[in-house]
Amino acid sequence: MKIKTLSKLIFDEYFKYIIFSIMLIILIDFIFINFTGLSIDKENGYIYWLGGNETISMGLRIILLKTLNISIIFLTIGRIIEEVSRTIMVYVFSRITNYSKFLWQYFSIIVMIGLILLTASHIIYYIFIGLPIDKLWIIFSYLLFDCLGFISIITIYFTLNNALLFENSFLIIIIIYMLNTILPIPIIFATSTVKYILIINQINVSILFILILLFDFILIICLKKLIQEKRFNLC
Repeated sequence: MKIKTLSKLIFDEYFKYIIFSIMLIILIDFIFINFTGLSIDKENGYIYWLGGNETISMGLRIILLKTLNISIIFLTIGRIIEEVSRTIMVYVFSRITNYSKFLWQYFSIIVMIGLILLTASHIIYYIFIGLPIDKLWIIFSYLLFDCLGFISIITIYFTLNNALLFENSFLIIIIIYMLNTILPIPIIFATSTVKYILIINQINVSILFILILLFDFILIICLKKLIQEKRFNLC
């Protein structure tokens, strides 16, 4: 099965989940920014979103906002994976000959859905607070950093959920994000709750991106090995 065909099959069937998640993120962002007493505007909003700096702390409310956003994304991904396993896989497995190739295609599509939702969460936030044009470089570098870190996180989720068969894989992922807000040494790949401004003041940006790419590479190699050994469960 071609990846284009599989993508169309999954997007056509579960597009409603993606739209619902985006609407839910819009609602949560609107409530948090307008009704929780946060003093957020165009000038300081990007600092909060990037994890604060030496003078502005991210704060519990922003941590909760970002954790809720990422929770919505993973709940959506988990629901799609569960629905696909119960319905589409029965149809697909009788029509494929290359199991490993198919799994890589499926993994790529799920990652793509997650990245779409993650990028949407960034865009929605800046629609509400305004986009500071003079800070575009750091804003887009953080978006790229967040996307690369998300690839690591979703690979971990896939491994836990489908290879190691952990029943509470979603909770483990959320715990990783929550721990990242209090640990003295950041979990680099949990990028949505990383204090990005503080980190790039301590580590060269190029080194930071090399580190996150290294995490992606190692985790994907591990996933590839599991797939080749056919220890990856979908149904």
